Order: sequence, then C-alpha cells, then structure tokens
Amino acid sequence: MDLTLQNSNPLKRTFRIIGLYIFGTLCFALFIYMDNSQDLNDFLKKADRVRTDWGFGFYLMVGLIKFVSLISGVTIPIILTIMLLRENLKKNAL
Repeated sequence: MDLTLQNSNPLKRTFRIIGLYIFGTLCFALFIYMDNSQDLNDFLKKADRVRTDWGFGFYLMVGLIKFVSLISGVTIPIILTIMLLRENLKKNAL
C-alpha cells in the first residue's frame, strides 16, 4: 500500500485523505469519551479494590489507550493539513 499522497489516482487520494481525517476525529472523540466516562472511572475504582495488580493493569491499559488516541487524534489532522498546504503552495508557486 502506497502511503504517499503524490503518485496516486486523484479520487483514491481524496478518499484516503478524508478517511484519515475521519480516523483522527474518531480517535479524538474516543479520548474525550474515555476521559469523561463516569462508568469507566467507577470500574477502575472497583478493579483497584479487588486486587491491586489488576487495578494497576487496568489503569495502565486505559492510560495507554487514552494517550495513543489523543496523540493520533491531534497529529493526524495536523500532519495532513501541513502536507496539503505544502502541496498547494508548490502548485501555486510554479
């Protein structure tokens, strides 16, 4: 699979860009949901009371998922926007 945006069919390229923007938005929405979820907080407190090592493991997994979803939800649209702006400026400069 070609991940570059230059050498591909324009329609396929457009769908790939839109798909990546949607994926970034979904990752950011997942982060916001997990950050504001009261059910998840209650579950983590219950798991921590049952066994400490289980509680730590759940906190670790939730923290990693939140971290990855935040980073990908923010950086994917930023990188795509920068790439599209650079390409547009190169076309206009020529």
